[in-house]
Amino acid sequence: MYMIRRHAEDNCRTTSSGKVPWSPKLQGFWDRLSLWKLLLKGRKRCRVSSRKVRRLMKKTRLCTAWKKTTDELEVALAAERRAYKQAKCQATPLRRDFLTVHTTDAKKKKWKSQKAHDRFLRL
Repeated sequence: MYMIRRHAEDNCRTTSSGKVPWSPKLQGFWDRLSLWKLLLKGRKRCRVSSRKVRRLMKKTRLCTAWKKTTDELEVALAAERRAYKQAKCQATPLRRDFLTVHTTDAKKKKWKSQKAHDRFLRL
């Protein structure tokens, strides 16, 4: 059974199925989207972790998000989804740029050990 599964994994074509390559710029979009979703969920009287909301507010620098009305939150969520959809088209170049900067920084830095250097390069 194991060999059949291994053969299938080796020979089947892999698809990315909506997978978006990570970069710090796209992480900001994901954080803002999750903040707006959590705040809207809280307005609908569902339980939402206030600690998670506070951390996302600090991370996204949207400190007045608590004070927004439900309509303002829905408008902000729709606008953020549109912005994310446009940014998602640039995900691969953003990832490539991030990796080039990351590796050049690693080459410039003086490393105390080879193990630390390898860990830094392993993304």
